[in-house]
Amino acid sequence: MCTALCNAVHVVDEDDLQDAERNFAREMKRRRNEFEMSQAELLSRLHDAGLTYLNQTALSRMENGTRQVRLVEAQAIAHIFLQTIESMMQPSAALSLSETIIRLVDRGEQVRAALDDNALDLIDTTGEIDRRLGDLEREVGDMLASDAPPLVNNALVRGRAFKRMMQETLQGDWFRQTAERLVNRDG
Repeated sequence: MCTALCNAVHVVDEDDLQDAERNFAREMKRRRNEFEMSQAELLSRLHDAGLTYLNQTALSRMENGTRQVRLVEAQAIAHIFLQTIESMMQPSAALSLSETIIRLVDRGEQVRAALDDNALDLIDTTGEIDRRLGDLEREVGDMLASDAPPLVNNALVRGRAFKRMMQETLQGDWFRQTAERLVNRDG
């Protein structure tokens, strides 16, 4: 049975707590760099605040997230950086945006690699269609379209339409630049 105190207190999930600790460590390092403060300078300020037991190794481990920050230390660090403990535990907007940008760039690079491969395949396929279409047109010669077997007529119509579409596509700046870059890279 839950008491009134249980209902009033928000129970923190252990994963949330670990995230908050990691965020505090990242924010601590980010703020120190933002204030153009060395670890030695921060350590001196923490000693001035009465935390004389801290040393350079402990401070480095706090920033790297390999040592938990005690509450009294968190209070002093937040105070030095003109922040609250709570604000230092929140992921910074810049960090969130940076992580999002990195994920998007990674995805963009994957898409670009696939696009490069697909563009080369498309160029090769278009060249092969063009060659085979030329062979078929020479074979058919002056035969009227109505006299050609349906399969031959369909191949001619679709092949010519595809060739026109590819010519229009190749005239577009993006595709031409991509194709030229690929040819230069692989040529």
